[in-house]
Amino acid sequence: MPPASVNDSVVPASQTELMRIAHSGKEEALREVLFHRQGPHWLRNKVSLLDTDSNGRTALFYAAERGSESMVWALLRLLPGTGLFCGRGSLLEVKDNGGARAEDWAAQHEHAAVAGLLRGERMRIEYFE
Repeated sequence: MPPASVNDSVVPASQTELMRIAHSGKEEALREVLFHRQGPHWLRNKVSLLDTDSNGRTALFYAAERGSESMVWALLRLLPGTGLFCGRGSLLEVKDNGGARAEDWAAQHEHAAVAGLLRGERMRIEYFE
């Protein structure tokens, strides 16, 4: 069964600040939270990239559903893509409660470029790690 659109459902109360911003599609707000704030809050956002809501979705799912390549890259760039702990690979491998990855959400919502970007990055990490 294909993933349902977040636009057709109630947004879970369990969403983090990053999930709410990605869901809203406000790229400037995302950049502000990720790159312009300093101190412990900014460091917490790096950790919360792997947090999931009650549906098992991360902020990356919501950015992928929106089809925003710049939001997707902004989220991915915060995590290392190589090394012993490949945080980016962990984020790309997250599956929601229905078994779908963020790349599946992008494809379902006809964002082929974002789906390809996510799939390509996941395959690159699998191949080289």
